[in-house]
Amino acid sequence: MAIEQTGLIPRSLTRTLERFFGELSPTSEEQVIQEFRVSRSQAITSLYYFLRLLLVPFILGFIVFKTTVVPFRELTMVQMSQSGNSTLEHLLIEETTLLEETYYFDNVRNFSLTDQTDKLSQINKSETVKQAEKILVDHLYTEKAKSQALLLATLISFSLFVLLARRDQARLSILRSFLDESLYGLSDATKAFLLILLTDIFVGFHSPKGWEVFLDKALEQFGLSSHTPSVMLFIAVFPVVLDTIFKYWIFRYLNRLSPSAVATYRNMNE
Repeated sequence: MAIEQTGLIPRSLTRTLERFFGELSPTSEEQVIQEFRVSRSQAITSLYYFLRLLLVPFILGFIVFKTTVVPFRELTMVQMSQSGNSTLEHLLIEETTLLEETYYFDNVRNFSLTDQTDKLSQINKSETVKQAEKILVDHLYTEKAKSQALLLATLISFSLFVLLARRDQARLSILRSFLDESLYGLSDATKAFLLILLTDIFVGFHSPKGWEVFLDKALEQFGLSSHTPSVMLFIAVFPVVLDTIFKYWIFRYLNRLSPSAVATYRNMNE
C-alpha cells in the first residue's frame, strides 16, 4: 500500500492561498457575476416550475369539479329512484325523523283545542315541514354530488401533478437543488427549530388527535366515514412510521451534511 508523501507546507494552507490569489485575479469579478446570474436563473426557474406544478392541476381540478356537480347530482337521483342508496337513505331517514320530531314537540308545546288560528297554524306548519323535507332531500343530493365531483377532481389533479413532475425531470432537478440549497443554507438554530416544530406537529404526543381531526374533515369532504377500523389503524400506525422516517433522515443525511444542526436539535429537544 503506497503512502502519500506530505510536504513541508500543509495542503490546507496551500488551498487557502490558491483561493486568496484566485480572488485577486482579474477574472474573479466576472466569475462572481456569472455565479450570481446562475443563481438568479435557478431561482426564477424553480419558482416558475413550482407554481406550474401547483396551479395547473388546481385549475384543472376546479374546472372538473364545477362541471361535474350537476351530472353527478342527476346520476345520484337516478340511482336513488332505481335501486336506492343505503347511505343516502339512512341520512334522509335520520334528518327527516329529526325534523318530524321537532315539529311534533313544537305542536305539543303550543297545543290549543279552541283557537282556530292555532289549527290553521298547524296546517301551515305541516306544509312547511313538507317543504323543509323537500329542501333537505335536494341538499343531500347536492352534497353527495359534490363529494363525487371532488373525488374525481382530486384524482385528476393528482394524476396531472405526477405527470408534470415526471415529464420535466430537468426542471424538477433544478427545483430540488434550489430547495436543498435553501434548506441547508439556514442557520443551525433555525434547522433545529424547524425539526422540533415538524416532529411535534406530525409525530408528537398530541399528533394522533390532530391526524384524527384532519382525516375526519378530509373524508367528510369526500362523503366518506372516518369512524372505521382502517382509519383508526392508520391514526395509530402512521405517526410511528413517520417518526421512524424522520429519525432515519436525521441519522443518514442531516448528520452527515450538518452535524452541528443535529447537535443543536438534540440539545434543544432535551
